[in-house]
Amino acid sequence: MIYEGSLFTFFRWLAFVFVTIYVTITTVQTLWGWYVFLWQRDKYMNILRSYVIIHGLRLRMRSFGGDALVSVLLCVAFLLIWKAHTQLDAIGRVTRDTPSKIQKTSNAERSTSNFQNAIPVQAPAESWALNVER
Repeated sequence: MIYEGSLFTFFRWLAFVFVTIYVTITTVQTLWGWYVFLWQRDKYMNILRSYVIIHGLRLRMRSFGGDALVSVLLCVAFLLIWKAHTQLDAIGRVTRDTPSKIQKTSNAERSTSNFQNAIPVQAPAESWALNVER
């Protein structure tokens, strides 16, 4: 198999790549269209350009602040989800690699191996004998 991860992880990263490319191309095309439209050498375009620039400078945070706050919160949510996905990928890699490193033994082998490998603990004979005699 070419890809050794889960199908969900592959789809998520493929969607991430396509959405990023799509948003970048769409944003650049829109900005270029506005640039070409507003910088034409015409009397009316000059008035429209001045109107857009003045309204952009007079933009009030009271009317625009809510939309800006929503955009910032969506960006923060995106970053948190992206971080969670990378941590889930790391956890997935660890859990996928762990079973091959663990030696599988039966319960009977575990119980006998614990007694065979145990170090016998010996109590000092003198102290035991002194306590018994008193």
